[in-house]
This record gives sequence, C-alpha cells and structure tokens, in this order.
Amino acid sequence: MQAIIRKAGETDIVSILPLWHELMEFHSAFDSRFRLAADAISQGHSHFRAELTAPTSLLVVAEHDSTIVGYCLASCRQQPPIFERRAYGFISEFHILPSFRRCGIGSSLFAYTQRWFNKQGISRIELVTINANDDSNAFWQHMGFRSYAERRSLELDAA
Repeated sequence: MQAIIRKAGETDIVSILPLWHELMEFHSAFDSRFRLAADAISQGHSHFRAELTAPTSLLVVAEHDSTIVGYCLASCRQQPPIFERRAYGFISEFHILPSFRRCGIGSSLFAYTQRWFNKQGISRIELVTINANDDSNAFWQHMGFRSYAERRSLELDAA
C-alpha cells in the first residue's frame, strides 16, 4: 500500500486530531496518566499549530487516497551542557491507523523523519514507549531502537 509522506500544513491539523485522539485514548487504556482533559481537542489544535511554526519541530503525515492515515511529531532537543553529546532528536508522537499498519507506511514515515533529523545534524533519536504496548515496542525494535533506560513514576497523594 502506497502513501505520500509529506510535511504537514496547517490545514492538516483537523485531520491529524482524530488520529491523535485515538492514540491518546489507546494509551489511556494502558495508563490513566494519558487521560485527556475536557478541552483536549482545542488544546491539541493549538499544540499542533505551535509545533508547525517551531523551527526545531517536524510534523509529518502519511496520506493515502487524500486521507491522512498516520502522523509523526518530532523535535530537536538539547541536553544540558554537562554532556558531550548534547543534541538529539525526539519522537514524541507516532501513529498509524490500525487498518494501514504492517504495509510499510510506518517505516516510510520514520525514514522521512530520520532524513529530517540528519539534515538538522542530529545523530541520535530517542522516544518513549509504554512497556505494555507490544506492537509499538516491536515496531521500534524493528526500526533499530534499543532500550537503554526505563522511565519510572510515583504518584504522590495529594492529601
């Protein structure tokens, strides 16, 4: 299945939001920290608009038959100056509609993102996956990612 992989424009945000909402709902089933606020859609629209104009961010879409079927949100980040290798790329969101998975669209979307990072002088890409999301973990392992740390969380009582 072929898809056009391209940088997103502002008119694409309306089409990206349902995919983003699906991704967040999927993650909230694994962990309540991903539950969306009541105004999430309007906040999401503002968030994507800001990312589109940020020079260190990339919002890219996969389009099939004039329909957005996937997207990736990535950015260039910096570690503190105490580290030798400060610059790194970060993929914060990556989602392909379930009916379009396992046909090369995710690989193409990642390849586009990887080329963009290369043009930015980035030689390391990081991302966070949920331990319980076996499909995501398998995909990223197939793309060459290896785990080197684990993020942990402790919920403190508000009382």
